[in-house]
Amino acid sequence: MDGKPGRPGGRYLARLGTRTVRVRLEAVESVLDIETLQEIPGGRELRLNDIAKVNLRFASPLPADPYAQNRRTGAFILIDEGSNLTVAAGTLLEATNSVQE
Repeated sequence: MDGKPGRPGGRYLARLGTRTVRVRLEAVESVLDIETLQEIPGGRELRLNDIAKVNLRFASPLPADPYAQNRRTGAFILIDEGSNLTVAAGTLLEATNSVQE
């Protein structure tokens, strides 16, 4: 949604429901080729209008569910901290509770 590419290591704000927390784009697993509908292994930056599977690390725990189970707690937007622009919208395929101490 934004002209600046998203890269692994990039930091954003995520809004999920009524909560906003910091997140880091950990990895780009794959990007969908819209011509062939094939998934291309990731690792590169995300460009405008890319559809991708990514791993995000949230700075604090959130009540979240996979989108297929609960649309309200399974969808989010990513916001650029500096410009406050929405840079991406997404759905959760998997939500894990892996708090590290």
